[in-house]
Amino acid sequence: MLPADFNILVVDDHPLFRQGVRFFLESIPEITLVKEAGNGIEALQVLAEETIHLVLLDLQMPVMDGVELTQQIKARFPEVKVLVLTGFAGWEKVYPSLQAGADGYLLKDASPDQLNAAIHAVMTGGHYFEPQVTAALLNLLNREETD
Repeated sequence: MLPADFNILVVDDHPLFRQGVRFFLESIPEITLVKEAGNGIEALQVLAEETIHLVLLDLQMPVMDGVELTQQIKARFPEVKVLVLTGFAGWEKVYPSLQAGADGYLLKDASPDQLNAAIHAVMTGGHYFEPQVTAALLNLLNREETD
């Protein structure tokens, strides 16, 4: 169950994608407010002005990328959850995101049901990693063990 007055910030440099995600999120009854930002600097401004519970962010953005933004969010707003929503599944993108403090990692080709499940998992104290992302991390760990 999501908290009452649940607010989300969608951060992506593609306006059409942001608006599509926002449109879907606004259809979820528990979600009260959905804000948008086109880059990390704009996102930090919104976080300073609004009560946000969850940030959905892309990794590849101008001005400030998603990994740096995740680090900034976790340092300045530790109560805010971060769910990466990106097109990159390789460990070279996943691992730095997790080191920065991301609470979950979802690919942009996910279904609306997967996005909803990821939001609920992260907001109820868990984590969410799409199977393809989990496989990339396991491959990395297996490689490190054999070195």
